[in-house]
Amino acid sequence: MYKKISALICFLFLWASLAFFCKALDKQVDMPSWDCFGKGIASGDGYYYSDSGNDSFRLYYLTRTGEIRKAYSGKGKGSAGIAKDGDTLYLLVEDSVRRDSGDLFRSYRVRSFTDDLVPAGVSAPLELHVDEQAFDLNIENGKVYITALSSDGKIAEIYQASTDVIRPVEEEGEEEIRTIRLDSTRLVESGTGRFFVDARCREGILYTRTDAEKPEGIFAPDEGMRKAVNGADAGFFASLRLVGDFPVIWGAGTALILVFMIMGFIALKNRRRLVYTGLLIEAVFIVLLLIFFGLFVRERSKLLTEAREDYASNAMDYLMDEMGDLEGWAANSGEEGWYESGVYRGAQGSLASFIRQAGNHSVFYDVLVLRLSDLEVVVSASGRNRESINDLYGENEVWAKLREGKETSGLLLGYGDRRSARGLLPEEEKSHYALVGIVENTVASDDPSADYALLIRNLLLVFMVGSAILFLILWLQAADLRRFESALQQVATDGKRKKKGNVAGHDLENMWNSLGEIDKRMDEMNYSRYRIYEAYYRFAPRNIDKILKKDSIADVKSGDSAVVSGTLAYVAGEQTLRADGRIAQLKRLLNFLGDHPEHEGIIVSDSDGFSVVELLFLEEARDTQSFATELLQSERERSEQIESTVLLYYGSYIYGVAGTEEQSLAFMLSVETRELARMTEWLRSLNMGVVITEDVKEREGRNFDLRFIGYVELSGTERQLKLYEVLDACPKAERQAKLECLETFGKGLELFYRRDYYIARNTFSDILKRNPQDEIVRWYLFESERLLDLSPGPNDSVGALHADEV
Repeated sequence: MYKKISALICFLFLWASLAFFCKALDKQVDMPSWDCFGKGIASGDGYYYSDSGNDSFRLYYLTRTGEIRKAYSGKGKGSAGIAKDGDTLYLLVEDSVRRDSGDLFRSYRVRSFTDDLVPAGVSAPLELHVDEQAFDLNIENGKVYITALSSDGKIAEIYQASTDVIRPVEEEGEEEIRTIRLDSTRLVESGTGRFFVDARCREGILYTRTDAEKPEGIFAPDEGMRKAVNGADAGFFASLRLVGDFPVIWGAGTALILVFMIMGFIALKNRRRLVYTGLLIEAVFIVLLLIFFGLFVRERSKLLTEAREDYASNAMDYLMDEMGDLEGWAANSGEEGWYESGVYRGAQGSLASFIRQAGNHSVFYDVLVLRLSDLEVVVSASGRNRESINDLYGENEVWAKLREGKETSGLLLGYGDRRSARGLLPEEEKSHYALVGIVENTVASDDPSADYALLIRNLLLVFMVGSAILFLILWLQAADLRRFESALQQVATDGKRKKKGNVAGHDLENMWNSLGEIDKRMDEMNYSRYRIYEAYYRFAPRNIDKILKKDSIADVKSGDSAVVSGTLAYVAGEQTLRADGRIAQLKRLLNFLGDHPEHEGIIVSDSDGFSVVELLFLEEARDTQSFATELLQSERERSEQIESTVLLYYGSYIYGVAGTEEQSLAFMLSVETRELARMTEWLRSLNMGVVITEDVKEREGRNFDLRFIGYVELSGTERQLKLYEVLDACPKAERQAKLECLETFGKGLELFYRRDYYIARNTFSDILKRNPQDEIVRWYLFESERLLDLSPGPNDSVGALHADEV
């Protein structure tokens, strides 16, 4: 359930984040605006249009109906010209402005793009002469032509460079880029009383426009482009190109919040009080810092805006008073020759002087007198007269309100500029003219973002230091609780309890006391449980769970059984031993198994009152010969010289549990079990030590000295088991004697099995003279005499070891 709830919360967060992204995308997208800051060119069925901002530019391709098909956003102080040559689009972008000994120098870069607005090349910085600003770009015959005007509009110049200065974008930054100072190829002066407001170069001809001329001919606005730009509409993918880094910031923010959410889920899952408290306080801390930052930015922006508006309002009121009667001197502005009159020069001089005043220059971009009937600029500080204000600064509700006779102000919506317009009307009841100021968005600080950057750094420092102090306090506060947690873990794992030490607070004091009582109860329970387990395992069959392939003995149930493969060891004691002696011998066997845990023998049954004890070694056991040898050697080291015989046999058996839920008995079933137990007793009567079957010999492959002693036939089967005596289990002298007669004994067996009983008897007789203690030789001697007297036929089955007399 916890995982499902966590996944659901993450899923809902992602949907909410996506909805926020789509809503914010609409607000982030700034459509191109038709104004004097934009540059455009017709191409095919649409238009390429560049919209300038304070520190960036955007490039669009619009259809005739205004649909934005392609878009590109780049860094720069604004576009100054646009041109197309073949399939390549060129854009002139202002790169930087520098001052040197009081002189102002502007540098530009020419950027090239494919038809799909993919950047293709960029030039080195191209610097113009002192105090000149570029207005147009033209590419012809492998040459770059830049048209510029001086700041006072008295001079228009053409600068030229080869298109070789434009390098592929992949080479940008490979080497140090040096600024190229361009040389002027043509210069034109405006003449006395006039100044240029625009200039363009086409096919080597320099076209200029003065402050008295209408924007006609090459300077006339493209009505189709104006309509397309004003009605621009961007689709989803074009919008993504227009919002710059916003998708990256949104994606990074979403991923970061998601990571914090997952960490919070993990912390909640771990359920640590310290983590809960830390996360909660950190969240509150972050929210407080964000609230403080937001309030600071809002109040600062509000103060700067109010200061700008107050200053602009006071300055505009002063200018209106200085200008006097707008209706009076502007009434003849539509007549021929008015722009050569002293009235115009006086009005334009007043506006230009107002702009140049200290303080006003950093606040106002332009001031102008607007004819309200057709929204045409009559006179302006910039000299861009006789143009529609909609073409200069874009369509805006300010102009509409002025026409209604309402003084007002409002933002201009050109991308990145964030300029505003303020309009004043004369005191006359019905005015035909208005005084308009275009206000820049920069006052009081050259770089407001620097203040924000410093504030952000300080807030981050406060957050990091505060977080460090917070977690240190929480860590120290939780130290006693961590000691208690560690004590609980120790009691739960190994039963060892830490010392209580100094404890602050009655709550933890009570918890430590309760832990002490729990510890005492656990000791009592563990002692009782140990005594129960001790008694239980003493009587339960050893490793019964392992044999039946159960996880624990608690899983063993009545009726469980399994086919087990392994080596069965038959241990036979002396036949004449009384019951108490046999019990003592069984104890010694169990003690031996306890002292040698590497031999995992499991007692599975006994026969005839412990005369033969059966031990089972599971499939993985490969050292049963070592077990049997070490068992006999340990018996010889005791004061009581009671020896045993061990027969090792490898086979498969059925092992299981039979009975009821109240009482059950373990059993093991095998056809040959009882017969092999009798054979072990018979071998014990012959004083044999360790005897193994051929299967055990082949399985274990131990490097023991072995002696083949014959075979036995299992009743009811045709199976014969070859038996080998492990000589390493014999006493040292007996082992040496048997090794010396080993070859002779082998010849005797060969004669015996060839039914040459006479010579076999003599061979066994010779061995017995040399080693009178070898009872198996004695048996073969008597068996040879018996068979010699019986004279069995050739088809009679004789020769197997047998224990009829047992």
